[in-house]
Order: sequence, then structure tokens, then C-alpha cells
Amino acid sequence: MTGREDLRLHFRLRLLLLFLFLFLFLVPFVVGSLIVGCHDYVPIPMPPLTADVDADSDATATAAASMILLVTDDDGGYASAFGVPLRPVAEMPVFSRPARAHAYALTFSCPLDVIGVQKGPLPLAESPAEEASLPPPIAIYALDLGPHASSHADASAWRQVLGDATEVARIRDLVHRIPVEEDNLCKLYGSGAEPAQPPFAIARGALARPQLMVRGDDDSALLATSDGEFFRISGDSTVTQVPTPTDAGSSTIAFPHGAGYRDTDGSVWLVGTDGAIAHGQLASGLAAFERFDVRTSTTYSTLRVDGARGGAPLEIFLVSATGNLERFDGSDWTLVSAPASPGSGFGRAHDVLWVAPGEALATGLGEYPNQVVHYRAGSEMTIEPLEPGSGRPVSIARLDAHGTFVGTDTGQIAVLGDTGFRTIAVRWPESAVRSRQVHVFASGDEDVLFGMIYFARFHPIAGICPLEFEAAPTDEIVSLPGGIHILRPFPNFLEAERWGLSTLVTRSRRPDCLSARTLAPF
Repeated sequence: MTGREDLRLHFRLRLLLLFLFLFLFLVPFVVGSLIVGCHDYVPIPMPPLTADVDADSDATATAAASMILLVTDDDGGYASAFGVPLRPVAEMPVFSRPARAHAYALTFSCPLDVIGVQKGPLPLAESPAEEASLPPPIAIYALDLGPHASSHADASAWRQVLGDATEVARIRDLVHRIPVEEDNLCKLYGSGAEPAQPPFAIARGALARPQLMVRGDDDSALLATSDGEFFRISGDSTVTQVPTPTDAGSSTIAFPHGAGYRDTDGSVWLVGTDGAIAHGQLASGLAAFERFDVRTSTTYSTLRVDGARGGAPLEIFLVSATGNLERFDGSDWTLVSAPASPGSGFGRAHDVLWVAPGEALATGLGEYPNQVVHYRAGSEMTIEPLEPGSGRPVSIARLDAHGTFVGTDTGQIAVLGDTGFRTIAVRWPESAVRSRQVHVFASGDEDVLFGMIYFARFHPIAGICPLEFEAAPTDEIVSLPGGIHILRPFPNFLEAERWGLSTLVTRSRRPDCLSARTLAPF
């Protein structure tokens, strides 16, 4: 082989190596879908990655582990996304510069694989999903990629997006188009549950049944049976019987045990089937409870009650199994609504929620059996509509931080908005029987739980996540430091001890990196 041929071969090999280098190292950082027309390429600088804290936000500056880079134009017809790991610091992708384009960088406290996103180009769906599937970011930055933007922009060219509704809406639509598993947020924020101990049996025979269970002021709960016996459930799931005060000279237990609720001061309020009222701190014992010797028109043994909170004047609302709605104003009971004919409201699932002084929401009323009724003193009762196909409302509960929830007899869950109740997506296990009633329980200061055959828990970011625990239908749930306490029938209904208390211990599966304070979720 001549020297000229050697030189040609050497030149070809160098050309081939150059081509391989360009293909292997530069092409992955050029997102082909972003190449529009004949625009020049723009190297996007790394954002500053140090978030300024918005005065109106709970976010704090936190070290970022990953980033999603979004590029879009003003018309929304041109968009792409790119997953960028930041630990170790990664090289930023190179984009072509279309007219009127903007880049957005969303930084996250967890790595890409934890939040459920792959590294590199992210194929976007044609339309955004209704529900978010990614955790909220630590910070959001914006960069102008229009024709007048500098080709040599540095980190100072980025600006932090804080509260701009137009930009946040544009980002939200792009984020909801990123391909992520449907149950991604439940995997990140959800909880697992397992029985903590064998069920505690209420040994009262087939006719006795649980009547109420309400959390007290000392990390314990009070449980009462239909024949008037009381039990205290401690945070470690220990169950002890509570001495019950009786009226002098009476051969029957007269202490109210028809229904109960807890106010914001931790006081337990008990209402009897005849309207008698007692209230006090559970830690002080039932004997120290203050009594109101009043009567209502309700005489049936199944009640639901709720009352004033947050320092509002004393007021209690009551719904009976006969469909009556009654109100206690601090002195007397007043019948607000009753069925047109006796017995027409019997057997319906009923519940009531105190909203504000002189205001309540109720289900199962005699005249409104399939609706949520909104009562306001001095006004006509109105209806809070549910979406078509939601079923009949059977229970209602509220947490101030998360809203008012309703469960229906077809397994639906809805939250109250400005125009009525909006159904929330919940991914029950495939084996769940959707025709069973869903009961809503405000089980503590932060929890809303939903029970049918399966149980689910509400999370402000993840939404409703099943607890992956199967049990018989339940009547009452309370959440204590030791776990979730579920009052339910035993599987064998022929047993004399047919009702019992089970305790579930919930274990958070949240990665440590998600403990950082973040922006509001999308």
C-alpha cells in the first residue's frame, strides 16, 4: 500500500470517528421534535437552581435533584419536554430556536426515577390528562427563546415564575401531557396498611351493636354500644370499659349514647336518642361531663349529629333514621324538616355536617332522599347537586384544609365546589365491589378516609389512594397515633360476639426526598 493510500485510509478513519462522536454524544442532546424551519440552535444555560421563596407560598429553597425542561410557543402547538438529572450536574440539551418560544425549567427534590420520569426526551401526549401525575416542583424558571433572545444567555437570563396565572396554566397543560403512570402519585404519597392486632370483641350478644365512636382530647377514642356501655380506646389499641353515670333511682342507663362528635377544643359531645346531651373532656371521665336535659321529636335509635366548632355559639344538628332534621340552639331542639308521611324516610343512609352558625348540610332527609340538602336558618333549603351518575349520597364529612366530601351508594366520592359536588377519581382495586356504599370519615385533624369493602385515604397532592386492605363494611372509623381504628362486624354473623374493633397500622411509603416543602401541586 502506497503512502498516498495510507493517507486516504487514515483520513477516512478520522472522518468515521468524527461521525461516530457526533452521533453518540451530540445527537441525544438535540431534540429533533423541536427543529422547526431553519432557526439557529440555542444552547440553553443551566437555571440558577436556587429558588427565591414567594411570600405567599409555603415553598423554601431546597437542593434540586432533577429537572424537567419544557419548550413551547405562544400558540401551544409546538412543545417538547426533556428529563434532566442534576446529581451529578448534567449537560443541558441543545434546542433549535423557533419564533416566540419559551423554555421552562421545573426542578424537583427527588431524582427522575423516583418521580416517575425517564431521562432524555419525553414524548408528550396529544392532550393533557385531567389529574396531575407528578409531585409539585421546588421551583419554576422561565427563559425567553424568541428571535431577540441572546444566543449566549447565561443563568441570569432565567427568571423565576411566581404566581403568573398565564404561564402557570401553560406549564400545567404541558406537565399533564408528560407520560407518567396513572397511580404515580399514590405510589409516592400513599400509605400501606396492615392489621395491628386481633380484633377486640364487644361481648354483648347479637342484639347489641356499636352505636358511636368518636375521638377525644387525649389521643384516645370513646366507643359506645346500643345498650349504653362505653369503652375507651387508647393510642396503643388498648380497650378498657368506662364507668357510666346513671340517673339516681333509675334502673336503666340514661347517659346519652345515640351519636357523638368532637369539637375543635377536643370536647366530646354525646346525644341520646331522646335528645339528651352531655359533653366534656374524655380524659376527665364521663362523670365530669356537663348534661343538658332536653328532648327532641326523634325517638328512633339511629342518629347522626354534628355541631359548632371554632368558638362558634353552641349549636347541634341531628338527622335521624326516620329522615328528621333537628337543630339544638343551646336551649331547645327545633324540628327543621320531617317526612311528609310517617316512615317514608326510614332506612335511608343519613348524615349531617355543621357548616357555620345556622347552617348545615344533610343527606337522607325524608323529603330529599337522593340529594344533599343545604340548610340555612331563615331561608328555604336548597340542593347541592351531584354530577349525573354519581349515585345517592349516603355520608358527608369535612376537613377545613381539604374541603367537604360526600360518599354515594354506587362507590363514588365527590368534593364540594362553587357549583356543587365534583366527582373525584379514585382507583379502587379491580376486585372492589363498586355497588357498595362509600362512607366518608373525617378521622382526625388531617385525614379523610373512605370505607366500603376497601379503604382509601385522601392526600392533598396525590388525591384518593386505596390503603390496599380488605375488610368487611364498616360503621365507624377514627384515626389515633397508634393507627386507624375500624369498627366493623366479624366475618361470621352467627357468632354471639358479632361486632368488633380492628386496628390498622398505616405506614407511609413516601421517599425521604419528598419531605421538602414545595410549590402548590399542578
